[in-house]
Amino acid sequence: MLKRYTFWLSAAILFQFLTAVIHTIGLFVRPEPTNETERQLVGLLKTYELNAGLGFSPTYADLFTAMGASFTFLLLFAGFINGYLLIKQTEPVPEVLRAVEQIREQAEPLSELLPALDSVKKELGHQLERLQELIVSLEGDESHLNVTAGKLVDELVAMHKTVDELQDDVKSVTERLPDASKGPLEKARDVLTGGAADPSP
Repeated sequence: MLKRYTFWLSAAILFQFLTAVIHTIGLFVRPEPTNETERQLVGLLKTYELNAGLGFSPTYADLFTAMGASFTFLLLFAGFINGYLLIKQTEPVPEVLRAVEQIREQAEPLSELLPALDSVKKELGHQLERLQELIVSLEGDESHLNVTAGKLVDELVAMHKTVDELQDDVKSVTERLPDASKGPLEKARDVLTGGAADPSP
């Protein structure tokens, strides 16, 4: 592959070295202040030290120089790497190409699997909607059952009171019945008076 792009790789290497040289020149050129404000600014850049911790206290000029040198070294490193690859005329390893081809062949069935996954996703969405509707309806039925059960309890309480009242009435009627051991006159008197008279001693 590199054999087909020799010209462009050579041009890239040339521009990388040229940019590194131009960038390095800027590290040695010191601007001269033209007025008092610029003189104070340049003085602060060179003398004011930042407390960066761990005993590291660089000035702004030190930071600027370090950053500029990093760009220079990066360009030189990239240029040397490209030059080495161009000289060796490296080509892609056949094993890598075969591995890439196998990965591509294995990934082809995935494109057929995506529509199936979409349909499953839609079906799950419909099922979730139905489940939510069912839950809402069950909650409504549950509240209706609670109301109905409350009404039944109230009716049972009322029936219990009615039975108690009937029991009291039966008891009172039973108590008002005449005694069978008494004579006819005494029975008639008990019915008319509502109870048996105390016998005189």
